[in-house]
Amino acid sequence: MIKKSFLLIIALLMFAHQKSSWALDCYPLQISFTQSAQIASSEKSVCGLRLNLPIGSNNNVTGIDIGLIGAAVKSRGIQLNIINVSDENTGLQIAGLFNLTETVRGIQVAPLANYNLGIHTSPDMVGLQLAMFLNNHDGDITGAQIGLFNWATNLHGVQAGLINNVEYSVTGFQVGLVNVAHELKGVQIGLLNIAHNGIQPYFPLINIGF
Repeated sequence: MIKKSFLLIIALLMFAHQKSSWALDCYPLQISFTQSAQIASSEKSVCGLRLNLPIGSNNNVTGIDIGLIGAAVKSRGIQLNIINVSDENTGLQIAGLFNLTETVRGIQVAPLANYNLGIHTSPDMVGLQLAMFLNNHDGDITGAQIGLFNWATNLHGVQAGLINNVEYSVTGFQVGLVNVAHELKGVQIGLLNIAHNGIQPYFPLINIGF
């Protein structure tokens, strides 16, 4: 009975949306089954709550985004999905598997991976990436990456993991089994530390660059 009532409410909401002669600038509630079967179309914005059953897609989502797969061009607030996808994220992303993003201002948490999509040339991140397996950001990071494997283009902050790799410049600290940076302005602590301007290009235990 409860299930039938729930489905009836959803059907009425979707019917009202289709028949309405007016359109909200920002919808307070979004219930999504697929991109073509949701209360507000993908081009519309959501301000409030979006339920992804199983997938939701909107240009802008502000508030709480929860379900199986949540996709947005701009996400502001909290994303709680098995898979979170966004072009610009401001706030908190907690994924059951992984987060796929471009520009980030906030915190990303995932058991598998926090992964930069790499569509734009130099997306940046300010905040924290925390993953059990992989953190990857093809751009500048101001903050921290904590996981088994950490990758970034430039880092201003901290990397802590099994293998830490920064393609160009590190300003801060790298702590892990293997630490790699082209230019180091800070300290590397690990079994093997690689930095062209360090005490030595390849140095065990502690390497320092200025």
